Amino acid sequence: MRQIYLHYNLWEDFKNGMYNDNKVENEELMIYNAKYVLSNKFVFYKALQCVLKYWPNSIHVNLSNKKTNRQAWLGAAGCNYLHKCPEYITRIGWSILSQEQQREANKIADIFILKYEEKNSGIRQGLGKKMLF
Repeated sequence: MRQIYLHYNLWEDFKNGMYNDNKVENEELMIYNAKYVLSNKFVFYKALQCVLKYWPNSIHVNLSNKKTNRQAWLGAAGCNYLHKCPEYITRIGWSILSQEQQREANKIADIFILKYEEKNSGIRQGLGKKMLF
């Protein structure tokens, strides 16, 4: 899979304020929301379904780059999509999760990384379950 590059003004996460590093007024509420999204398997899964569907540019830029922490990006994207939490708020929410909650969130993120890779890897694309030989 080749890395995809797009100008940041096309990124849906940027447009939604994910990279805002200014202190937000309702920080405690946003931290609670980030923790809630990341610790609730059903909510996190549904949020990532929406990110995958409605943020194609951000998905391509961030999931095609295997050198970044794609799990972390998906966590931040899910929180930002649902609650407009900036990325720094998601990091705070993540830090107060238990290790088990973090493992479960990473498992869900891995499902979406795998879905993305299967859909966008060149040799597999369009093959279905057919054999190559």
